[in-house]
Amino acid sequence: MSDAESRQNLRNHTGPALVLDARVSCQAPDLDKLTLSAPFYGNISGTVTNSTSSPRLQPIIPTSFLCVFAGPGQRSICQIGVNVAYLYIGSLDSHFQRQNKTYGTAFLIIDPSGNYNSQANISTSALTSTNANTSTRGSWTDVSHPSANSTLSLSLCFAPWDAARLSVNMHSSQNRTEPSPHWTAPSDTESVGSFNMDPVLHQLGLHSEPNDSSFWQSTFEGRGVLALDRPASLAPPAHSLPPFQRPFVQADMSSAGGGSSGISVPLAGNRSTLLSGHTLDAVLNNFTYTPDDLLAADPAVASLFNAAFRTTNASAARALSAVITALSATAYYGQMPAFDFVPERGVEQVYFRTVQMPVRASGFAALVWLLAAHTVLVSIIMMIFRNKATGSLLSEAWQCIAQLQGVVTDVCMRYDGSGRAGVVANMKDKELKRVFERQGRNKIRVRIVGSGDDEGRLMWEVKDVSE
Repeated sequence: MSDAESRQNLRNHTGPALVLDARVSCQAPDLDKLTLSAPFYGNISGTVTNSTSSPRLQPIIPTSFLCVFAGPGQRSICQIGVNVAYLYIGSLDSHFQRQNKTYGTAFLIIDPSGNYNSQANISTSALTSTNANTSTRGSWTDVSHPSANSTLSLSLCFAPWDAARLSVNMHSSQNRTEPSPHWTAPSDTESVGSFNMDPVLHQLGLHSEPNDSSFWQSTFEGRGVLALDRPASLAPPAHSLPPFQRPFVQADMSSAGGGSSGISVPLAGNRSTLLSGHTLDAVLNNFTYTPDDLLAADPAVASLFNAAFRTTNASAARALSAVITALSATAYYGQMPAFDFVPERGVEQVYFRTVQMPVRASGFAALVWLLAAHTVLVSIIMMIFRNKATGSLLSEAWQCIAQLQGVVTDVCMRYDGSGRAGVVANMKDKELKRVFERQGRNKIRVRIVGSGDDEGRLMWEVKDVSE
C-alpha cells in the first residue's frame, strides 16, 4: 500500500506480508589490545568479543576493530567486520527459518562523555590497555582516560536485520494516523534546528512504563499499529525469491556482499557513523587528522536514535532497533516495485470507511439514539426559553438608545419620571408595550441622516409618527 490513506484505514489483513526481524541484543564487550588516539575526536582500536551468551547468538571469536568517535554527547555506531576469510564474528540468528544460514551484523555503540578541551585533547598522549581504566556498567564497558576528564562507553550490539514474506493475520479495532517528526526551526536561543521524535517513539512503543492513566497509550490501538498474530510458520513460502535475488530489506545484512563461491559475508567492517546531527565537515574540523570510513547520519535518523536513547534510559538495543525499523520502512517504500514480484494470492483486506448512512444494526441504533437525544435536548431548551425568557424589546440595543440625546428618547429611557436611567432595560416585553401605549409613544421611528454641515457627519433623527 503506497498511499497513507490505505495504511491508516486498514482494519484486517490476512495473507502474505513482509515481516521485519528488528531484534537487537546488546551487552558489555570484552576489550583487549586497546589503543585510544585522543580523549575526544579520535579513534579507538583493539579486539572485541562478547562477554555474555544470549539466545540465538552465534559463537564469537576475538575480532579486531578500528572505530572513529567524536566529542562529548556525540554518539556513533561502528560496524564490526570479519576477522579472517570465512570466519564470522558473533551475530544474532534470524528468526526466519531458511535452508541456508544467514548472518547478521555486529555493532559497537560509542558514547563519549566528559569535558572537552581542544588544547588538552591535542597534547594528551595516546591511551593503551596498560594505562586504561576499564569498568563494566550494565550493557556498557567504560574506558576512562587517567590524564583527561573523559570516558568512552562502548556497547556491543548484535542485530539479524532480516525480513521475510510470511502469511500473517493483522487486525485493529480502529483506524490510525501515521506519525511524523516535527521540525523546530533555529531561534535566537538555539543556533540549530531540531526534530521532535515523540510521535514516532510513541508508535514504536518507546515510552515510559505504563500506569493507570497511560496504559491505553501503550496498547496497539493506543500506539496506532496493527496487532500481529504469531504466524503459523516462520519459514518463507515456496514462491519467495531466492536470497541472491531479494531486495536489500527483504534479505539479511550478509547478502550485501559475497564471492564467486556463493558464500555471503557481512559488509566491510570498521565503518563509523556519527549520530551528532551535525554535518560531517563541521565535525571534521575538530579532528587533528582526516579519519577514514567516517559517515554522518541524516539529522532525522540521528535525532531518532538519540531521542530513543534518552527515552529508554540509555538502552542502546532499543535505540538501534528503532533506527533499523525506520530505515527498513524507508527502504521498503523506496523499493516498492521490487516487492511486487508475485500476485498477491490469498490476500484478504478489510478497511475502515466513512459512510453517509449506517450499514449495520449497531450503527443504525446509535444513529436513532443520537437523533432522539438531540430532539429531547432541543425540546427542553425551547421550553426553558419560553418560560424563563424575560428580556425587553430593546434587548442589548438599549445602550445605543441611551446615547441619543432628545426629548423623545429621554421619555423612553426615563418613562416613570424617577430619573433612573436604564430602567427599561430590565422590563419585560409586555410591560414595555403598555408603557409606550399609555404614553402614546408606540410609533416612534429612528433613522440616520446627514448633519448638513461641511464635515459630512451623520446624526440620529428621532421622530414621533403617532400623531
